[in-house]
Formats: sequence, C-alpha cells, structure tokens
Amino acid sequence: MRRRTFVGLTGVSLISVMLAEATSGSRPAETEALASVLTGSAVGLALPEPGPPDARTLAAEVDAARRAYQACRYSELARLLPALLARLDSACAMLVGDARSEACALSADAHHVAAGLLLKLDDQGLASLAADRSMRAAQASGDPVTIGASARIVTHTLMSGGHLPAAVSAASSHAARLDP
Repeated sequence: MRRRTFVGLTGVSLISVMLAEATSGSRPAETEALASVLTGSAVGLALPEPGPPDARTLAAEVDAARRAYQACRYSELARLLPALLARLDSACAMLVGDARSEACALSADAHHVAAGLLLKLDDQGLASLAADRSMRAAQASGDPVTIGASARIVTHTLMSGGHLPAAVSAASSHAARLDP
C-alpha cells in the first residue's frame, strides 16, 4: 500500500468516527430537559399553578435540590431541576416586592446548583448559561450574599472553561463590590 493511500484512508476513517460521535447525541438524555429550560424553549414543563407561587414550597424544593447535589444524586437532580427552574422563573415574573426578591434569590441558588451539576457532567456550554442565569437572578434579588454565591459559580465556570484571567477578574471585581 502506498503511503498517501494509507494516510488518506486513515484520515477518512478518523473523520467518519468523529462525525458519528458528534451526531449520535453523545450528551446524556437526562440533561435535554434542562437544556430546554435554560434556553427558554421548554414547553409543557411544570406549568405554574393558578395564583401566586408558594415561597415556602419553592424554598424547600431548592433546598432538596442542593442536598441532592451534595449527595451526588445527579440523575435524580437532572430530573428535578427543569421543572423547579421553570416554576422559579414563573415566580420571579409573577411576584412583586419582597416576594419577588426572595423568588429571585431562590432562582439564583437553583441555577447555581444546575451550573454545578452541568460542570460535573462536563457540559461547559450549559454550565456557563446556568451560571449566567444564576447571576442575573442574584442581581434581581438585590441580596449581596446571593450575588456573592453566584459570583462564585461564574468564577468556577470560567476556570473550568480555561478562562483563568477572566475568572480572576470576575472574582476580584465581585469581591471588591462585596467588601463594604
């Protein structure tokens, strides 16, 4: 066999394997609903109940999600988070005043958990999106502690993506804002 023919056939084989992996849906199916919620394209996921959402129930669900993450129950968490995030988004949109601030803080915490889970599942793109949503919800809450927690997951996501200078800058600027 001639060298050029061998290199050409090897290259074609390698490319066909890479294309097969790229189109086979190599992402875990359990994160598809999470991807839909994070991108705002979820349809029919946990439609909010009529009337104002119950803050205590939402707080208990966010706490349960954090405990599931800490206990490494990632499959269970991936099933629970999409509906929870959808309900929290609805609560943030429906409520006003202190109730809205509380719902936004809960949303920031739940998105923080989602970003951590997605980092564990090696889904950098969705983790970045979840971290951004965490920070936006934290800023809407106005709570400095919540903003600090969201800054942590933004920094962690940047570091995981290999963006060390941006991570250092984000951590430093948020720390300076929290200093007073």
